[in-house]
Amino acid sequence: MDPSAAVGLWVKLRTVHDQFYEGQIFCYDQQTNTIVLQSQSAPPAGPGVPPPPKYDFHILKVNYVKDVQPIEPKNGEKPAGAGEKGLVPVTFVPIEKMQQREHVAIRAEKEKLAKVGVGVTDEAQDIFDALSKTLPTSWRADKIVVLDEVIISSPYLPENCSLLDSKKSNGHHETPLQRVRMILDGERRRLGLNGTPTTAVGVGADGKK
Repeated sequence: MDPSAAVGLWVKLRTVHDQFYEGQIFCYDQQTNTIVLQSQSAPPAGPGVPPPPKYDFHILKVNYVKDVQPIEPKNGEKPAGAGEKGLVPVTFVPIEKMQQREHVAIRAEKEKLAKVGVGVTDEAQDIFDALSKTLPTSWRADKIVVLDEVIISSPYLPENCSLLDSKKSNGHHETPLQRVRMILDGERRRLGLNGTPTTAVGVGADGKK
């Protein structure tokens, strides 16, 4: 089948990885040898008047398509303003808004990754997650920084809390430290971590644990 002549056809595609896609061929790009498949997104669940339909677009390399089967058009999937073939009309793409959405998504992903400790125990991560629900919390290597004032060292007991050096030199009082110690003790109790803390197993320079 000539992909350029198939624009507008309803098909079911099977890839070489045995993934299946159904929809309408939106376009074919000869330079990249890719086709774009248009299909209506699943409507959101819940009561009320359904919003205007939205559409998904899957970009597939033609040489990864193993099988193509024509299918009957699905009722109700012709977009508003669509032409004779029923394809979503091409309109102005707001590049600035797309870039803003991209930046927001990247920032959110970085913030998510920043909340995952590297080389720490599951217990340490559980403590971090519990504290971060109510207090500004970040990782500094394997130490937990709370309120940008208090640092908690392994094994993350209340007595392992101390003021950051920069805060000590600036004459900060002990109130944030006492508060974090109290909250940490409560979270450890809630997590059932009042026993001996677990420690990460490492290998020393001599090759011994």
